[in-house]
Amino acid sequence: MIALRRLLWACCLGLATPGVLAQTTAAPAVDRARLDAFVQALSRHDQALGSVAIALPGQPLYTRATGQASADATPLATPETRYRIGSISKLFTATLVMQQVQARRLSLDTRLSRFYPQLPNAERITIEQLLRHRSGLGDLKDAPDFEQRLARAPQDEATLLALIREAGTQFEPDTRSHYNNSGPILLGFILQRITGQRYGALLRKHIAEPLGLSNTFYSDTPDHGPQASQSLHWQGAWAATPATHPTVPQGSGAVVSTPSDLVRFIQALFAQRLVNAGSLAQMSRLVDGFGLGLVRLPPADAPGLGRLQGYGHEGVIDAYSAVLMILPQQGVALAWCSNGARLPREAVVTALLRTVFEPGYRPPTFEPVTTNIDFALTLPPTPSTGAAPAIVSPGLRGSVPPLSWDTTTPLRLDPVDGRWKTRLAFTLPEGTALEYKYVHGQLTWERTPNRALWPEADRPQQVTDRWEEDAMRQRLRAEVMAADQRLFGAFNHQDADTMAQIFSPRLEFFHDKDGLSDHAQTMRQLRSNFARGVQPRRELVEGSVEVWPAGDFGAMQTGAHRFCSGQGSAAGCQTFRFAHVWERTPQGLQLLRVLSFDH
Repeated sequence: MIALRRLLWACCLGLATPGVLAQTTAAPAVDRARLDAFVQALSRHDQALGSVAIALPGQPLYTRATGQASADATPLATPETRYRIGSISKLFTATLVMQQVQARRLSLDTRLSRFYPQLPNAERITIEQLLRHRSGLGDLKDAPDFEQRLARAPQDEATLLALIREAGTQFEPDTRSHYNNSGPILLGFILQRITGQRYGALLRKHIAEPLGLSNTFYSDTPDHGPQASQSLHWQGAWAATPATHPTVPQGSGAVVSTPSDLVRFIQALFAQRLVNAGSLAQMSRLVDGFGLGLVRLPPADAPGLGRLQGYGHEGVIDAYSAVLMILPQQGVALAWCSNGARLPREAVVTALLRTVFEPGYRPPTFEPVTTNIDFALTLPPTPSTGAAPAIVSPGLRGSVPPLSWDTTTPLRLDPVDGRWKTRLAFTLPEGTALEYKYVHGQLTWERTPNRALWPEADRPQQVTDRWEEDAMRQRLRAEVMAADQRLFGAFNHQDADTMAQIFSPRLEFFHDKDGLSDHAQTMRQLRSNFARGVQPRRELVEGSVEVWPAGDFGAMQTGAHRFCSGQGSAAGCQTFRFAHVWERTPQGLQLLRVLSFDH
């Protein structure tokens, strides 16, 4: 799948291995006028609100803020306006942990069981695995109704530990990586246990005060004091967003700061003023994309500005969004904090970086532009025949007129080169993305991932795409179909015990005729039917099944199936549609939700 996040970095940087803060490539002088124009355009056209800081060796720190700090439209943001920085807090937590490792109060090999033996796999999970997202613990944010039931109210350590315990495990420790909020929350509690000090006091004593970061602190209330910004979302005007209580994310996402403070922090970290060279090397070493509180930024596979090397972290909480990175070889550090945005933060940071490093680059103005785009789609041959697949009416859907997610713009076959084509004219704010995808068939089932492009004024573009599903999605489909076959193979053989294992214990089965049932009710009905000799045969309708990934949670499956009372191909058969949610568990895929209709 073409990840939209990567497309948003499409003008950015390929990365390599980090070093300490040392300038090996001459950094340009900041063109303050171009940066000012871009930052001002963001709020003037209601694309983003926020503040930026950029540091280059031997030059004054560039800072600029734009837009309103609250829903009242006043006051306007300034470089001293404070923002919640979300998961950039994880880098502060990692730094505090490494300081304790250096002080020998802790080691990266220390087991979680020393502090929380009641948690799953605690005797096998290490501090390093918690830092590197390799613990395998479930994420407490995945708790049912987390946003509505828990996120807005203050929570204590006992409650959060119970949530982490209930979240269980996703995989065995150190077998793979998966981004996780539970680890840094636990690390924050562990820091408090081994030092006898609250997280906020540790942050102030060991990072903020030594570096003079007067606007950086741990907030334990949603109202983070003077000069605070407010989380805003766009609904024709900027409006307030309900706030997550800081006692929920803890060391994973409760730090408040400003871009200027963040830049000084990451510069000090890479200059070894907060940790020594050995600790910095450990933090910078990536395994499956994760260091100890550090990740590659911009993404390592993003094309654009050459061989720049960058590391840092991103953060999101409510409508707040932030990016912090350092390019050690150029000695450049950048931070962007936003309290409201319609434009993805990756697009904002891309424009900022290109403005710094490309003298001829003109950042987008967000004024309306009109351009023609020629789309051309190549269909891959069918492996068995070598011919193009029999796809009916391939077309386009998208996010900007004349494309629409609700209708299909048809493509027409060019007999000369065998591609499916159309030309469309678009008018949209310069610098904003057109998101689109290809669809086909009478039910317009979507077969390709979303794509994105950035039209430019008076400059026709040609877009050549190939219709294909990536290998990961194909593997997921095969995995889901195998689970489906196991479940209904057991059904066809009246093996209720196997079915009970494949159904999740938290199963919810909605039947449009009989209503909602849970795991116990469903199994009682199945066992009763089997005991009475009711034995319909279940068959999938060929070509009906679609499978979509649901992040690391599992997958969604839709389709149609027949239940036949006789052995003939069509005797006594009735066809119904279904929708399934499969949950990934240590036992494999389990069926969590079923919707059966057309009865």
